[in-house]
Amino acid sequence: MNRQELANEILQLKYEKEIDEKILIRPEFILQSEYRYLDDAFQKVKHSGEKWHQFVRFILAPKEEWKYMYERLAYLLKIHRNSLNDYFVLKSGTESNSMPDRMTDFIRFHGLYEEFARIYSKIIRQMQVDHPSIDYTGKIIRGKINWKETLFRSKDKFPLNFEMTTWSRDFSTPENILLFLSLNWLNKESTKIINTAFSEPLHSDEIQILQNVESSTNQLIRNFPYQAIIQSSKQFSKLLPKDNEISQLMEYVKFRAKHGDIRNKTYLELLEWIRKIKELSMEFLTGNPTRFHIDSLSDLDTVYEAWIFLELLDFCKFKKHLDVTLTLGKVKNDPTFFEFVFDGHVIRMNYEKQFQTDNKEAWILKHTPDFSVFCDDILIGIFDAKNYSKESEKATGINKMLSYLVNLDSNYGALFFPKIQNQDAYVLKNASHHNELTLVHYQMNPIESPNNIQIKYDSLEMVFSAIIGRIQITKNM
Repeated sequence: MNRQELANEILQLKYEKEIDEKILIRPEFILQSEYRYLDDAFQKVKHSGEKWHQFVRFILAPKEEWKYMYERLAYLLKIHRNSLNDYFVLKSGTESNSMPDRMTDFIRFHGLYEEFARIYSKIIRQMQVDHPSIDYTGKIIRGKINWKETLFRSKDKFPLNFEMTTWSRDFSTPENILLFLSLNWLNKESTKIINTAFSEPLHSDEIQILQNVESSTNQLIRNFPYQAIIQSSKQFSKLLPKDNEISQLMEYVKFRAKHGDIRNKTYLELLEWIRKIKELSMEFLTGNPTRFHIDSLSDLDTVYEAWIFLELLDFCKFKKHLDVTLTLGKVKNDPTFFEFVFDGHVIRMNYEKQFQTDNKEAWILKHTPDFSVFCDDILIGIFDAKNYSKESEKATGINKMLSYLVNLDSNYGALFFPKIQNQDAYVLKNASHHNELTLVHYQMNPIESPNNIQIKYDSLEMVFSAIIGRIQITKNM
């Protein structure tokens, strides 16, 4: 029995045999002779350190929780990282994984489409037109007469035909060809990927993203107003953004822009967009068929932590209008943090910073809380995200936080839970004080609903206020 088959067996016991979850999660349940086969299977497929009750909790967790957290995490990472090369190293209980993966690449692909749509709209309203000169002979005067040539050809007679130079309108410029090629690249790739047989089939959210791009680009191609550009682009129709001929075309457009031949500077935005598409690489979706691997409670807990971290960053940047910078570690032990300046003080929130005993950061033990907050390099708060819904499970998290506070010599800590009892204040209790230690609970429930989203923002507001409120403490230290 593999891991998925064991998961299916648990679901069958709960929903078909109607065995209560409280009974299913008990370790003694699988020690009964009737269910010993479950223990045998679990011992073969469990991850290092994984407990039976954790595995059952994961299997019975609402699937909408995974979807919302994952997609929201991917979205936040997409808009906040500094470049396409930034990856968020998530240290789950099974292995280290990097975001973005296939889902974030899909979101990034859709983001590039949206950027192209804006560029396209600005260019199509002010298309670049060249006016090449054409020599023309005729009786009707059009353009500028070349009198010298006209008189020479008339041989001292009154000229009946005139030698003239006129100008035509040419839309088939290199930059306009690149515009139409970009439109085709998006259309072809979205169609190709929709029809690709993945070893792991596309999910509904991925399909929706691709269908949106395919439908929109189809409409733009059908309504493209310049047939001459379409005809001129056919010689490049089989090329991809990374091909040398496209690079040469881009260089020629840069040259034209530098010498003032291109008036609409949006074409330079188009060149930057093509660079991003090249950096993304059109093979990214077909070549990377796996999503971030979530098959255990520890993986789910890791996503919960990372989601809260980026929600805090997003809140500071867009709700509080602060100039926030994000630094993402490239490998497992690199620091990941965001920071901003408030009232002249540098506030930094670290993600999984390890406090060492040998350099006096910690008193007795090495500790790695989920989040640690510093004001001007002074520790002012410790936060931990605990993906627990039951009150009976929270004691472990509370005790762990208290040990953080004592060991790291901090007097303010907070725990994030999906659900807490006091719905009015969104905290379990106003605060617990012992020798000036403060421990607060906040609610961050990863379910997409108006009520949960409002509670999320209320909690983030309280966290932000608590952090800013502790700046005064550092002034007195």
